[in-house]
Amino acid sequence: MSSNRAMSRRSAARSAAAPVALLGPQVVGAGLQLTAAAAPEGQAGSSSALARLKEAIAEMKAAALAPLLQAAVEALNSQDGKTGGEMAVKALELDETNGFAWYLLAIAREREGDFANSIRCYETALQLLPEHAEVANDLGRLAYRLDMKDVAAKLFAHFASLHPEIADGANNLACALRDLHRYSEAIEVLKGSLGRFPDHALLWNTLGSVLSEQGDVPTSATFFEEALRIDPAFYRAR
Repeated sequence: MSSNRAMSRRSAARSAAAPVALLGPQVVGAGLQLTAAAAPEGQAGSSSALARLKEAIAEMKAAALAPLLQAAVEALNSQDGKTGGEMAVKALELDETNGFAWYLLAIAREREGDFANSIRCYETALQLLPEHAEVANDLGRLAYRLDMKDVAAKLFAHFASLHPEIADGANNLACALRDLHRYSEAIEVLKGSLGRFPDHALLWNTLGSVLSEQGDVPTSATFFEEALRIDPAFYRAR
């Protein structure tokens, strides 16, 4: 049984490394349904997420794996998804249970547009790294892009609960709750985060979008104006 699981993981890693699009056009098209006024922030493997990942890799005991993982991080930091993915696959050939390698491969595949394999890699990474909340956040963003808002909300909630000091986490959760028409929950999330970050234009903008969705246009305009007061160049609020 364990041998079969190992073979399956190696097969998945090789498949994820191949530059093929396995999703149908109707699923890929779901990525165009983002709300223009306010949507989850960040890209696959943000600079802050990769920095924390690099720190975690530095603490690894496996001397053979660490250089491959570090090379994958450096490639992704340089926007080289192809090389990043190749380095992650080489790491998985040494240890198919390494969650960091699966996470890096997921980031690389998402950046290359291979969403189907990216999801598989994120899910495997999340199972292997349950306390590394950045995995849940990135998977949540991808789920949101693919219009799986209920899944995204759960993943964003996990990240926000572990990282209340990151305003984008609360923003992303509020966006998903808003799109699920859970307006009061979205407002509570944003109010709590604005208590910590009163000068964060993105949070005011998202709060405005929630009120706008509810039909309270005058109040929403007040929040959009506050976002613009804080950041006059914030084009989405304008």
